[in-house]
Amino acid sequence: MIVYKITCKINGKIYVGQTSETLKQRFKRHMGYQKDEHDTKFYRAVRKYGIENFYIEQIDTANNQEELDEKELYWINKLDSLKSGYNTKANKGKCGGDTLSNHPNKHFISEKIRQSKIGDKNPMRINGGLKGEKNGMFGKKGKDNSNSKKCVSIAVDNPDDVMIFNSIRELQKHHNVTTDTMVCFRCNGRTKSPYKGYYFKYYEDYIEGQQTIESIPKEKYFRE
Repeated sequence: MIVYKITCKINGKIYVGQTSETLKQRFKRHMGYQKDEHDTKFYRAVRKYGIENFYIEQIDTANNQEELDEKELYWINKLDSLKSGYNTKANKGKCGGDTLSNHPNKHFISEKIRQSKIGDKNPMRINGGLKGEKNGMFGKKGKDNSNSKKCVSIAVDNPDDVMIFNSIRELQKHHNVTTDTMVCFRCNGRTKSPYKGYYFKYYEDYIEGQQTIESIPKEKYFRE
């Protein structure tokens, strides 16, 4: 079990985290999540400066989860990564990203969420979904229909909690989503907000994000 820090080469700001994976595996996950589904100040910085301007290194180890939580919190305080870095919480075991209340565009996002809830009042909807030619999937079959595409759900509070589904409908049923359109909009990025604690993404886009880090030479992001 490892406590690590990720440093931005541009401004020197750091993010402190914990993992039971290798540094490479954890960094790969971080860089995959930054693509669009996690909107914390750390991931916003990665999108702003680019993956190549961050590197990871181990700063401590632990033998169990309680010790790991304690050491993570110790390093967050010691390195002042809450005020001067990219950590946004300093509670033991919960030192991750920020929430909507801390987001600089929280009023805009809240309004978008409010608008999304009045969809059933739209006369072009049946049970919350667009009908006829207004539906983007109208007349499309097979691979051209996004409803048949493989997709994943990712827990907001635990990005390692990833479930894979063979279709939009399968994910919709599992998570009790009102309409498949709500899933599609989240998968294609038109809707950024999570649904009941989960982000949705097309499987191929998720894998592409996870593989992005492989194109970066190891010496650029990993330090012993």
